[in-house]
Amino acid sequence: MSKKDAAKLGKRELLGSLGIYAAMLVLSLKFGPLIEPGIWRSDEFVYLRSLENIAIAAALTAGWTFTYGFLENDGYQRLSMFMVWPVMGFAWAMLSYVRTWINR
Repeated sequence: MSKKDAAKLGKRELLGSLGIYAAMLVLSLKFGPLIEPGIWRSDEFVYLRSLENIAIAAALTAGWTFTYGFLENDGYQRLSMFMVWPVMGFAWAMLSYVRTWINR
């Protein structure tokens, strides 16, 4: 693929993404207020709390994998990269549980 073809493809993907974003924005502004309160219409607090939990879990996982990388140089068993997601998922779940329990 030439640079010219790659540039055309990139522009097409960008315009397609912007079109989808604009359509979703219009739909959410039109139909969002009609949704009754509940799980489908949550407030920013829930979104912010979820984002914080994911960010903290990612930081904990990054710290663990970085540290374990140094331990592998010292002779520890080499771990598969398939261990990263379970560790992050477990950290995310435990963090969500603990923060919900504390804030009840």
